[in-house]
Amino acid sequence: MSKRHKIYIAVLAVVVILFLITKLNDKTERKISFFNVDSTKIERIEITTIEDTLRLVKRDDTWFIEYPIEYPASPNKIERFFEKVLSIKTSNLPISEQESSFETYKLTDSLATTIKLYGKDNKLLDVSMIGKSSSYSNTPARKQGKNKIYRLEENIAYDIKTESSNWRKREVLELDKEQIAKISILYEEIGYELFATDTLWQYEDGENSFSIQHNNPALKTILNSLAKVNVSKFIDEDIENYLIKLQQPDLEIGINMYDDNKYFLRAALDDGSKYVLQVNNETEHLYTIYENWLKKFQKKVEDFEK
Repeated sequence: MSKRHKIYIAVLAVVVILFLITKLNDKTERKISFFNVDSTKIERIEITTIEDTLRLVKRDDTWFIEYPIEYPASPNKIERFFEKVLSIKTSNLPISEQESSFETYKLTDSLATTIKLYGKDNKLLDVSMIGKSSSYSNTPARKQGKNKIYRLEENIAYDIKTESSNWRKREVLELDKEQIAKISILYEEIGYELFATDTLWQYEDGENSFSIQHNNPALKTILNSLAKVNVSKFIDEDIENYLIKLQQPDLEIGINMYDDNKYFLRAALDDGSKYVLQVNNETEHLYTIYENWLKKFQKKVEDFEK
């Protein structure tokens, strides 16, 4: 090896050493993604606290709650989790690297909320621990097994709550109102039916029969209310007692679609202005609605003559 080559090698070695020293001592602040996971690869989400565990799983591109109950997940809630939580930014410079700070930032095993992200075949992609902040604008967090604590740029406490009620889909019935062929409604001693025709809707109650204008307020209210039925609360316990109440319903609605699908709603008084709602004779999950929803269907013949 010539003297010149030796000099080149020595210079190159010095350059590499200087580069490594610079990288290791780089204190330049920049924004990074805290989770740094390809969201398209995520197939399962587990959110855990010392008290509760919530598991979400994707099946055929649709998200479901898997534990503590089996139930469709709210698309809006899932979208918010991916867009707000998983894309959250932080500084590359930690606010602490001391284990003694874990308790201060509520990042111990017993105080933190742990988020586990899984890919295909239950491959673990990421485990992050989320602490608690008194600020509305940030959240402390660290990777499990690591000491570096980062300050996330938003407070995500609400978005990672483990209560299943926060994640459940609240639309218990969604219909294309243009495809509704017939609606049968029964409440108290009053019963009537609405039929869709090629041009207008038809009202019948056994004594009266007439056409309804498309802009009739009562008809529009009923169609809009059936297009999307949202509930405020879910009933998963003491089902037998609620089913007894439903044996004497305050409102029954039958819906026939043009594609021959049929839907059935039954509501019975629970307490005060609260009613228990049953959809399609389901007995595993019941729902809570309120009196103002029932009133949308409790119409009289004169309401359709306007």
